[in-house]
Amino acid sequence: SIPRRRSWIMERVCDPTLDEEAREAAWGEFRSGRDVGAVLLEAREYFTSEDAKVRSQAMKMLARLLEECDVSQEHVVSVADFCKGRADDASVSASALAGLKVCLERASGDRRQKVAAVAADCVFDGVFVPAYGQRTRQRAWDLIDDLARLDDFADGPRLAKGIAKALDGEKDPRCLLRALRCAEACASRFFFGGGGNQNDDDGGLFDAIEPYFPISFEPPPNDPYGVTPERLRRALRRGGGGGGA
Repeated sequence: SIPRRRSWIMERVCDPTLDEEAREAAWGEFRSGRDVGAVLLEAREYFTSEDAKVRSQAMKMLARLLEECDVSQEHVVSVADFCKGRADDASVSASALAGLKVCLERASGDRRQKVAAVAADCVFDGVFVPAYGQRTRQRAWDLIDDLARLDDFADGPRLAKGIAKALDGEKDPRCLLRALRCAEACASRFFFGGGGNQNDDDGGLFDAIEPYFPISFEPPPNDPYGVTPERLRRALRRGGGGGGA
């Protein structure tokens, strides 16, 4: 039957033992005409499996489905809630945050405000960003960056406090660049730009940035990411409210 075949295909997509070629073949059949809401129900046993590798594949499947397929406005808030609920599982956190970012990008109207609230609850209160690996932290900073620039999210003190909390102890230069870009966007929107001033409640943002002065960083030979001391210094000046180039 069709439901049984769908179940078999989903089992293969979530199978961590498959090689990439076999998984891609299963994925090609799986994604055709899929409804994200139905997938959340059909794949429940994989999302909650005791095997962390199975959970990881299932969440990667959902994140990819969200990126490649349409997400209906009817489901976008509930899918965002689902991603938030999975983000504290270290085995799936990067994919959960990636899925939440897609929901934020796809939501519109009142639903965008709701998804923004879900995203803020996730990265500011639901997970402690510094405790995760570099890939998850990058995903978290990508999501925070979206919030920092989103008109539908206008809680400056909460944004500043959340950035300060996530920045705590950050040493990876790629994540630090993202963090400082978020700090710059927050500072220009709420403290040095439209309507804000330096005496507003900055949530500890500038105290969190201060320990990074002065930047002392030398990129490794043949660094593929293009992170340079000057890029970090410029981002640090801007993130700390110094402006300029």
